[in-house]
Amino acid sequence: MRKAFAASSALLGLLGTILSGCATPIDISRQAIGYEEELADALNQDLLLNIVRASRSHPLLFVDFSQVSSFSSASAEIDISLPLGADAADILNLLPSLSRTHLPRFGVSPRDDAAFTKGILAPLPVETLHDLLQRNQSRLLLWSLFIERIEEKGQVYYNDPSDRARFYEFQIKLQDLVANQNLTTKLTDPTNVGPPLAAGSINVNHVTEARRNGLSLVRVKEDPPMFQLQEKGELVIVRDGPGPRVEDEKAPRTAQEDDLVLRRRSVEGMVSYLGAILLAQTRSASPYVPTIPDPDRKGSCGPGPAGGAGSDGRCWAPIFQVDRGSRAPALVAVTYKGARYAVPDSEEGGGYTVQAFSLASQLLKQFSSQNQTADDSGIIVFAR
Repeated sequence: MRKAFAASSALLGLLGTILSGCATPIDISRQAIGYEEELADALNQDLLLNIVRASRSHPLLFVDFSQVSSFSSASAEIDISLPLGADAADILNLLPSLSRTHLPRFGVSPRDDAAFTKGILAPLPVETLHDLLQRNQSRLLLWSLFIERIEEKGQVYYNDPSDRARFYEFQIKLQDLVANQNLTTKLTDPTNVGPPLAAGSINVNHVTEARRNGLSLVRVKEDPPMFQLQEKGELVIVRDGPGPRVEDEKAPRTAQEDDLVLRRRSVEGMVSYLGAILLAQTRSASPYVPTIPDPDRKGSCGPGPAGGAGSDGRCWAPIFQVDRGSRAPALVAVTYKGARYAVPDSEEGGGYTVQAFSLASQLLKQFSSQNQTADDSGIIVFAR
């Protein structure tokens, strides 16, 4: 019997040693992936929660998951079966068990500092729109998310989902600009600065000064070798047709009645826009799902301006659609004021929902801590 108890003590000691040992590389890898998934879910829930708040005109509150730590617990047990009898020492049963638990912990704090506020309120830069347009994404979706209104010849087209008639009036105007006038972004040609320079007249100070001022030194002639200081081109928005020149001015001039003016959104404006779309589909009076044309037919066709699905010969897909009260599998889901809101993890019937949510998430991360140009008004003027 003493030998059996000695064995059990030794086994407990061994289990304790195992549990107190360092985590294996596999454990660390699994923990890291688990933390990453938990953090991604938390950030997505924070974004969706603020979209829901915006739909109810409640104050937005973003949080920062700045600290990630781990809580670990371990336990070891041995169940001993000790039957009575003369041969009890020979049939003593030892049933060891051990368990380890790892739980991620996040430090949460409100994001209300000046840099964050400035970042999410600044108009989204044309450079970002240009980069996104180069990818295989819907141009109408990008323009719808970026542009809050269009002004032309004294008429204003509001990208306002709260008013169905005004929303589709904007969409029809936007589609005309994108499809018929090829509204897009373009890098302008570089601008020469000063006269050409002979190779022998260039020294280290010239090169250093050029770099300090953001200029490039480009060879423009081979024999004799000549160089030219150039200021790099800028990204602008252009369209085909009369007067395609665009001025995205830091202090824009007063627009004339025959100008075309686009006004860009901020990240905060994009979150509020998605909130307005959510409100349009969940309100009690005349609810509807804001849609845009879908050449790739993402899921089933939704109603367009004419009201019927595909009634104008095209398929219209939701910009952003949230299931309220549904318990179906979701990309992200939150409960707010007793109601559950879920973003479907599928394009089937959801149209551009996942794409729009992912873009908002990406831009929130990108610009929430960047110092935007303070005098960028977000106005783009097309001078005719």
